[in-house]
Amino acid sequence: MPAAQPRMAPESGLPSTDPLTGLVTGSVFERLVQERLAAESVVYAGRLYVAYIRLDRFHHVNRWLGFSAGDRVLRECAARLTSVWAGSTEQDAPVVGRIGGDEFACMALLSPEESPLERSMGIVQELRRPYHAGPRSIQITASVGFLMAGGATADAREILRAAADAAARSRSFGGNTAHEAALVPAAEAEQRYELIHDLRQAVRRSELLLRFQPQVDRACNLDGFEVLVAWEHPRLGLIEADTFIGLAEDSGLISELGEWVLRQTCLQLALWRRAGFDCPKVAVNVSPIQFSSPDLVARVLAILDETGVPGHALEFEITERAVLRDIEVSAGRMRALREHGITFAIDDFGVGYSPLTYLHRLPVDTVKVDRSFTGEIARNGGSLPLVHTIAVLAHQRGLKVVAEGVETETELRLVRAARCDRMQGYLFGCPQPAAEAEALLTNRRSLGPRTEPPLDERPY
Repeated sequence: MPAAQPRMAPESGLPSTDPLTGLVTGSVFERLVQERLAAESVVYAGRLYVAYIRLDRFHHVNRWLGFSAGDRVLRECAARLTSVWAGSTEQDAPVVGRIGGDEFACMALLSPEESPLERSMGIVQELRRPYHAGPRSIQITASVGFLMAGGATADAREILRAAADAAARSRSFGGNTAHEAALVPAAEAEQRYELIHDLRQAVRRSELLLRFQPQVDRACNLDGFEVLVAWEHPRLGLIEADTFIGLAEDSGLISELGEWVLRQTCLQLALWRRAGFDCPKVAVNVSPIQFSSPDLVARVLAILDETGVPGHALEFEITERAVLRDIEVSAGRMRALREHGITFAIDDFGVGYSPLTYLHRLPVDTVKVDRSFTGEIARNGGSLPLVHTIAVLAHQRGLKVVAEGVETETELRLVRAARCDRMQGYLFGCPQPAAEAEALLTNRRSLGPRTEPPLDERPY
């Protein structure tokens, strides 16, 4: 018998259902969301749940097991997403659609007692169960973005775009999780996408700017730099990294940006070395997405070979989130780079998982105490005991401790008393262009008060 032909969407000439999974197509799903919003804004205000689902690293299934296995997995995903809503009433009318490729979406009306986050994590859990693709059992995960729509929210396209952005954010955290979407006005969303386009061009045309922030030892002598990046936008002026790093992560540009920063840093180090400067170690931030790339080691070594900079000139700053995704794989990548002299610092220490116990499994040299703790260190009942405890435990494991965000002499005195080995912050210098950083290399003067507490001074 001939295969059944998919139904056509009214007036479009396009199929209304996906021939592989039987789910509604993306265009039909968007139309159904819009129709539901029209009724929901009057009767079910704020109850419409919309989720966008992206399968993590699904391309590996097609590459390793073939497209037939990939198709079986997609059909099984569709069945599971449908089963999540089993038992829903006709009034709830849940809808599941295949948006395209390995991306799905679903919507349903939730009761006031239901948690959209729990619903989303239920989807994550359901899709994480093993799949049977031929003789093999495989496991894949999903990244979910979700939001509750209603009332003044009346544009399906904006809703789906926001949910898709939240799913991308979930993927940037390693996948296998869900994030709530932030619905932004259409004009703001358009500006955001324009910025992403401009950023992509800026990276590829090398229009970004490197900034070097000094790091000092306990005597406030220059002991290194952290490399930061800024963007001189032709219309908007100077944009700091805190503004556009999130754009780079959401748009998939972060690895390209990180590689550009590393290459430009090495080119600058090569210039300083050829000029005869005794350059201290330079710290470069490596994003979780960049760090998780299987070809990270090869790309880094290629840049070192290209620029002639030795690995011992660099320190990579990575976050706990980057290394704890798969600690054994992380340790392997770090050891491979460490063999070439690159050292490692755990950045923003204290704001995430923060179990010092995991550090013995990783070739880490330094922990950087997050600036939020430095800012609280001078307050009564503040963070001084915690910073001191981190320093003591880190020293017991042979690690150095850097205090970020030091801005006053009082904070300097207290982080010294807490036994921090190095400091960084506006008290010693703001992020500055290479020419100004070079002046610091030429004139090795103290960058702050030289007074140091006695060795037996106690922090409290």
